[in-house]
Amino acid sequence: MKAVFLLSEDNYKRIYSDDCLEKIKKEVEVIGRFDSIAEAVDLSDVDFVFSGWGAVPMDKIALDAMPKLKLVLYGAGSIKKVQTDYMWERDVDITSASSANAIPVAQYTTSLIQLLLKDFFKLTSISKSERKNKLDVYNLSKGFYKRNIGIISYSKIGQAVINNLKCLSDNNIYVYDPLYDEDYFRKEGVIKAELTEIFEKCDVVSLHTPLLEETKNMITIEQFSRMKENASFINTARGKIINTEDLIKVFSKRSDLTAILDVTDPEPLSKDSLLYDMDNIILSPHMAGSIGNETYLMGEMMYDELIRYINGIDLKYKITHEDFMRMA
Repeated sequence: MKAVFLLSEDNYKRIYSDDCLEKIKKEVEVIGRFDSIAEAVDLSDVDFVFSGWGAVPMDKIALDAMPKLKLVLYGAGSIKKVQTDYMWERDVDITSASSANAIPVAQYTTSLIQLLLKDFFKLTSISKSERKNKLDVYNLSKGFYKRNIGIISYSKIGQAVINNLKCLSDNNIYVYDPLYDEDYFRKEGVIKAELTEIFEKCDVVSLHTPLLEETKNMITIEQFSRMKENASFINTARGKIINTEDLIKVFSKRSDLTAILDVTDPEPLSKDSLLYDMDNIILSPHMAGSIGNETYLMGEMMYDELIRYINGIDLKYKITHEDFMRMA
């Protein structure tokens, strides 16, 4: 059986480690890596396409060049940039490493939630500004136990964050996702809530919604203005899901609130953005997702999917058309 890598060289090296490539080559004949179909050699016998960021779209030209293609292994998250309508018409499966990319985002978010509920950012700032490394922390922070945490969207990342939080402490976890009913969430040990309710009740609100037409500008002054005293907001999803001007309006008036934005609208921000000058806004440089060695996990996941397919085992991360419609 034959395989080809169809993605940019930088992302090929970023996703597929040398060890991973050696394992893949023991299972299939790899005919090469190409930036485009035009520069590729004969692909008529290709069974598998390994892909990822910088992928070649699986359009009619690509698929007609690979009549034997059985499976696309997309070593990244959303398949929106590689999948096409024509591919749904062909008997070609696609699997994605979105679950692998969800792991570092969930770890990053969980860490931030813990630090925010311990008032880490506020207390360390006070400690430096007042030149005191000993503060009355017992009266300045409520800590991590028995707090209200809000998760917006029961996505893969949202679920991973919830599972992490359940392992750490006994907190009340509120979830907003209209696709699930109250009974379902009750069985999962979380509380179903409306969007505005989450901002009213929760000490930390974390956003994990995919960017779709219906989710653009989903969070506005209607929600931000109802945040609890000393509450915090985290966005590791996409900047366009929130109304940035509304966030600035509310947070400039309420110094008790904190926001950590790993994504922004626009991205990158203009150098004169007010967000840079606000003490209660923390900007991280779009680092929540897979970086460094973390990206190799996505390649390893695609290798595991290859082995499942070869051995006739159901793919663990196969993307259906329904999954596709919910993806960013």
